Amino acid sequence: MSKCSHCNKGFEPTRGSKAKFCSYKCNGLYSGVIRRQKATVIKSCLCCAKEFKIMKGKIRKGEGKYCSYSCSAKMTKNSWKGDNVSYMGLHAWIRKKLVDPNKCEHCNKKNGRFPSGYPFLQWANKSGEYKRDKEDWLRLCVKCHKAYDMDRKELLCAQS
Repeated sequence: MSKCSHCNKGFEPTRGSKAKFCSYKCNGLYSGVIRRQKATVIKSCLCCAKEFKIMKGKIRKGEGKYCSYSCSAKMTKNSWKGDNVSYMGLHAWIRKKLVDPNKCEHCNKKNGRFPSGYPFLQWANKSGEYKRDKEDWLRLCVKCHKAYDMDRKELLCAQS
């Protein structure tokens, strides 16, 4: 009778076998634990000097310098871009900072989602300058937003 190297249960190996595990499951679990232990390294945080475990693969990717996101944020350059932010970055800021009203500011259509998961209401820019100013944004349904942008384009074409 042998003992499983993973779960310590007794098992009867087949004749002539040098089995260390009672099942394929225990073999796989044990192997995974050992692989992770071999692939894990203890590093020291560059910010707070706290020790933390990190996988070797993450170090190869350039990660594993800091123990947490907050330490990383303290030590890395400030990523604030001000008014030079990208389109996606600005819209992420808008969703975060502006409270979602529950209806369109033009036609009073209530908020909801299309079957695809896309929201009925969107943020529309008033000035076309995409400023980080709460007063420069309207909450419109898709139909009103499209009409609003088309009207603004026609106005710009007429002025030039």
